[in-house]
Amino acid sequence: MAVFGCGGVGLNVIQGARLLNASRIIAVDVIGHKLEFAYKFGATDVVNARETDPVEAIQDMTDGGVDYAFDSFGNPNVIAQALGSIRKAGTAVLIGLPALGDEAPVDMVDMVRNQKRLVGSFYGSAPPHETFRLLLDFYNRGKIDVDSVVTRRYGLDQINERLRRPGPRRRRPRRHRLRRLRLAHLPRRRDPNIVIVMKIDPRANGNPSAAPPP
Repeated sequence: MAVFGCGGVGLNVIQGARLLNASRIIAVDVIGHKLEFAYKFGATDVVNARETDPVEAIQDMTDGGVDYAFDSFGNPNVIAQALGSIRKAGTAVLIGLPALGDEAPVDMVDMVRNQKRLVGSFYGSAPPHETFRLLLDFYNRGKIDVDSVVTRRYGLDQINERLRRPGPRRRRPRRHRLRRLRLAHLPRRRDPNIVIVMKIDPRANGNPSAAPPP
């Protein structure tokens, strides 16, 4: 089987495959240290998708493709790669949530002729109360590694503090904010040949000391 994306979700997919005694678990990612980390959770092989075509690499490694491929990232191109990496009658599973409105470029002829399947899985497609019972049992018996993916711990009395704490924010490119507009030479009568000129107040872009436009 192959797992695309070696973040928190992907690493636990790898652990699940190891629990089910998968003979070969191929981890795919674009970050080298994540691939190295994947070995600890049960990956037998790794593919750096930044350096090589993952579909070709998986097909070469498995003589035609894997039986199952999981997309834990939720990207249209990645799910297409997952479908391309499975063998005839194989199954690709979409776990990661893509952006609303995203559509995947699926080779429909390949799916029909090779009888491939594409399925979605939300929270493991199982009742949460049953899933958590099994996870706690596996953890207590040392069958899954949870501690290695924990980056910070909080006590029960700190729950509200953690919920109030903002998560990491992505830096966005600065945009020109139009907070205050001034119109000049605006006639009262309608004339199709008149051009409306808008002047932007520079103080709207974080410079309160700037003088307003004349």
